[in-house]
Amino acid sequence: MRNLQIKTNSYTECVPAPVDYRVWKQCRRSNPRLRVHLVTEGKHSKEHTFQSRAPVKSVVYDTPYTRVRGECTFNIHCCF
Repeated sequence: MRNLQIKTNSYTECVPAPVDYRVWKQCRRSNPRLRVHLVTEGKHSKEHTFQSRAPVKSVVYDTPYTRVRGECTFNIHCCF
């Protein structure tokens, strides 16, 4: 697998749990070309569940109700 999309939409749980960083570390070791894309779409106001230590390549907001906020950019910078 080369690309993995983790999507958040109106059917997603309110606060989905992130994957443990040790799992991402092992995943990167076994598949170094893997790229994770965090996507939020649809008409909802939920935020991304940021995955610490995941090999995130892109963060996409495709919703009219959620915007990138200051703390989100801080999370993106610190987590990745």
